[in-house]
Amino acid sequence: MADYLSRGRDALSRGQLIAPGQDNARFYIGSARALAPDDPQVRQAVQDLITRLVSSAQQALLAKDSEQADIWASAAADAGADAAQVASLHDEAKQQRSAARADALARLTASFNERLEQGHVVDPATDSARFYLAQLVREDAASTATQLARGAYRARVLDEARSALHAQDLAGTRRWLVEARAVGADPTETGTLDAALTAAQEQAQQDNAYVNESTLTRTHYVPPQYPGGARERGIDGWVDLQFLVGTDGTVDEIRVVGAEPAGVFEQSALDAVRRWRYQPVMRGGHTVSQRARVRLRFAVRD
Repeated sequence: MADYLSRGRDALSRGQLIAPGQDNARFYIGSARALAPDDPQVRQAVQDLITRLVSSAQQALLAKDSEQADIWASAAADAGADAAQVASLHDEAKQQRSAARADALARLTASFNERLEQGHVVDPATDSARFYLAQLVREDAASTATQLARGAYRARVLDEARSALHAQDLAGTRRWLVEARAVGADPTETGTLDAALTAAQEQAQQDNAYVNESTLTRTHYVPPQYPGGARERGIDGWVDLQFLVGTDGTVDEIRVVGAEPAGVFEQSALDAVRRWRYQPVMRGGHTVSQRARVRLRFAVRD
């Protein structure tokens, strides 16, 4: 018993209250108490241990280390500390954790709102509204602040999807819809946007498709001029063109996509087609632009 007490007091002086392993004050003093629980020296050593454990818990609380304070308080309880005193230490540690969580939620909420207002919705990866929302969920998924942030984020990504669709940024719309579903946005809203996106994609495919010029109604025709040098040398050939018929029937965005022989007839073909006019294309009750292709042939005639 005396040996255990000596070792226990030595461990107390070194601050080895509950660690390491079987070389700490709690172990030695507890061993002495098991041998002679009513011995005055043992009782005093136990009280000294309790005092140090309680003091350590209080110091941890002052340092805002609530987890360590709980550890010290539990060790004091095991050593026989007053139950009310131990409960008080645990309560204060719990209050500290609650206050720290509230502060963390407030900071994360402020950062979330700031990034959302700045338009940093998903980028940069570690400093965006999405990033801070994930931190809020990790901190306290059920808190009012987290639920409000979730709602704001869902509404924002849906707004971003609508804006992208309005700007005909179809790829961007698809990305925002994926994000909206990932955060649990309203299925009705995402379904409506998805249907609108599909329609826009189909329209874009139609708009970007090239039709034969012969399927359009030409309202003004200018024949291409046969280059003098080619006529004199008896050169025949052709030029393939692609162009855009605008909503007013004018021709724009003309480009040569093939010619035989190269470098002979292209300019004449461009000059002619640029002056052609068409009846505007109607689709869905509205005039739309339409891409077309045509081959102009050049042949010397006797």
